[in-house]
Amino acid sequence: MHFDISAIIPAVAVVLYVTFVIFGFFQYKKDRFYWSFQLYMIFVAVWSFGSMMMHLNSPVMTPLFWNRIMLVGLLSVPFGLCSFVVDMLSIRNKAVRYLINLSYLLIIPLMYLNFSGSIVSDAGFVDGVFFYQLADGALSAYSLSYVYLIITILLLLFGADWRHDKQARKNLTLPLIGVMVMLIGIFLNVFPAVGKYPVDIFAAAVNAVLLFYSIYKYKLINYSKAAITVLYSTILFAVSSLTYLAIFFIIQRFSTQFKASNTLSLSFILGIATLIIVYPLRNLALYFIDTVVLPHRHPYQKTIRELSRRLTTIVHLTELGEEVVKSLAAGMRCEWVLFVARRRREDHQFFLIAEERCPSCTAVGSVVELAFPAGMADHPSVVYCANVEEEPWTISASIPPVDVIIPLACRGEACGYILMGYDHVKTMITPLEREALEILASHCSLSLENALSFERLRVQGEELAMSNNKLEAIFNGIASPVCLIDERYTIQEANSAALNFVGRGRGQLIGSKCYESFFGRDRPCAHCLGPEAIHTGMMQEDEVELSSHYLSFQFHSVRSADRSRPVFIEIIADVTEHRHLQQELVRTEKMAGIGTLASGIAHELNNPLAGIMGTAEIMLGDERDEQSKEYLNDILTYAKGASNVINELAIYSRKEEGVKSEPVALVQTLEFALRLALRGGDHRAIEIKRNYHALPIIEANEAQLQQLFLNLIVNALQAMEGEGVLTLTCLEKDGYAQVKIADTGGGIPEEHIKEIFTPFFTTKEPGAGTGLGLSNCYTIMERIGGRIRVQSEVGVGSEFTTLFASSEEKREEIRFHLATE
Repeated sequence: MHFDISAIIPAVAVVLYVTFVIFGFFQYKKDRFYWSFQLYMIFVAVWSFGSMMMHLNSPVMTPLFWNRIMLVGLLSVPFGLCSFVVDMLSIRNKAVRYLINLSYLLIIPLMYLNFSGSIVSDAGFVDGVFFYQLADGALSAYSLSYVYLIITILLLLFGADWRHDKQARKNLTLPLIGVMVMLIGIFLNVFPAVGKYPVDIFAAAVNAVLLFYSIYKYKLINYSKAAITVLYSTILFAVSSLTYLAIFFIIQRFSTQFKASNTLSLSFILGIATLIIVYPLRNLALYFIDTVVLPHRHPYQKTIRELSRRLTTIVHLTELGEEVVKSLAAGMRCEWVLFVARRRREDHQFFLIAEERCPSCTAVGSVVELAFPAGMADHPSVVYCANVEEEPWTISASIPPVDVIIPLACRGEACGYILMGYDHVKTMITPLEREALEILASHCSLSLENALSFERLRVQGEELAMSNNKLEAIFNGIASPVCLIDERYTIQEANSAALNFVGRGRGQLIGSKCYESFFGRDRPCAHCLGPEAIHTGMMQEDEVELSSHYLSFQFHSVRSADRSRPVFIEIIADVTEHRHLQQELVRTEKMAGIGTLASGIAHELNNPLAGIMGTAEIMLGDERDEQSKEYLNDILTYAKGASNVINELAIYSRKEEGVKSEPVALVQTLEFALRLALRGGDHRAIEIKRNYHALPIIEANEAQLQQLFLNLIVNALQAMEGEGVLTLTCLEKDGYAQVKIADTGGGIPEEHIKEIFTPFFTTKEPGAGTGLGLSNCYTIMERIGGRIRVQSEVGVGSEFTTLFASSEEKREEIRFHLATE
């Protein structure tokens, strides 16, 4: 093997480029990764490796073979480089991109020329000196490859100028200079006298150093800390070894006493030793300087270190913003700091979360519209810092121009920004401070993601609590008892109406058996249709009479929250009043039919009665026999009595076209109702006392008054059970016409006094009353604009008093002043 400087240079290049390739594959999922750059690095690595093996005169294959391997990378490099530059400039022109991609096809004829021996016909060593001989196709191959590269680079340079993107031009300056150096080195390969030395690889190494510096300084590509360390170490090793080799060469040149047998190996050993020693010594020296000599040399380090430590405990977005802006404003010597972020990850707007010393800034909590320069928003993990000679970025009309932009990325997307402004008279941030800010940005990004997650959970919790409160209010607001019951008849949930229905607390009802809690049974009810509702998935309903009450049951099949056990909803409704209303409706229809029938019968009976009375009167006028006259008078009296009864029945059953008010005499109406009530049974043992005074004529509906007095008199007669005193009183007092109906019955218990006017309330035996009589009386008095009062004493009797207004003024007085009496 031939080991000299010609082999060392490509060997160092191999280490650099292979490092780029290996760590590049680990970064492909991260931001700012370009497959075109990765391919470019592979081509250069193949180029360097072939050159190294060729100059080493490796026993594995011949130098000519390795020369052709080297040409595989050398001739392919321009195409990968062009594609990478297009990606870096973010050129979206389809024609340009298609042209660049199709250019890879040119590699096929170049490889044909290479492996057919049309580029290099021979290569090897003569007397330890490397040589190669170009073939006839060498000029064509180099021209096809690199003329295309030169034209493409020129076009891309002009394209960058047309885009007026200063940052893009600055990012590409050093890499393009490195390409020019590499092109010059490759061009020398056309001259074998010079090309036999690894000038091309040296130029490629210069290109690698410039490219690495640009990537590191401008963050063109994301590389991990391990990759950066390897690159640093390789460059340090190469520079150290070359430095030692140069020193040995100078010593040997001027001193004959220095006789080292192998200065190249010794230089490599010292380079490795330097690499091992430098890093610990550097870290120790920096620690000593920072802690002893100049403890306040980098105040930002303490600020960022303490801030990073505090960020681990912050989960509130506002607290995070305030902590960041206060710490950076104090430790980074900036003029002002802003913290803008999304309130939720799915939001598209940024809000001002916190600010420190920001002039002419919008209010905290307001929306901030951000517009970043081209390409900046595409890299959410790069810290952008404007140099002193550059103008600050104007990214929003509501905030001042910005000198430092620190994106906070959450899952590859910018969810917030730290914006800083500096006084341009002073020095801007240093590269070390920028590195520290990048570390801080990663910590802040994690804290921001935690804060956004916490904020999202908080909002979802509030929405869930509000929704739960609404559902609970609706559930408990249902007037009917509602229960959620599982297939084992265990109550899972119940509303307030259900608790009131069973008279138990929530803790006692939940978890108990429904048939036990609701109906005191030891087994499921016969009318329960809950299992049928679960099996059929359809609503089931039934109506049952229990303890003189009618209850309606509805069963609905639902899915439980955990879907592990089927449940059903049972809705219980007391339909007793509805049933009574139905019965009363039927009764009313019957009464209406009876009234119609009675009216027809009265009409049919009046005609023969009129004939009987007329004939009796004629016969009475002609008859001379006293005995016959007596019989005729009896016939006439009975016929008139029958006619009066029929006329009264016709008046009571007459249909009303509408509730019309008319002048009504209360005493006559009361007497008419009394006569009707007395005909309803045997009341000969009841003494009737009348205490009538003159009453004014009132405006009311006569039929309704007849019903009012009839109901009160019938109740009084029924309360006395065939024996007692019925007292009817009519008088005018305090401007009101009063009608009192008193009995000497059993009286009304005090606990029932407030319920007697409630519809369907009755203390009578089933079938003896509907409980609607007094309710109708109360309704009639409300319509008339009067009042009804009751006084009762158990064992003594009851007295109902109806008050009628004699004027509109008195009607208003009854309405407002007597309403609570």
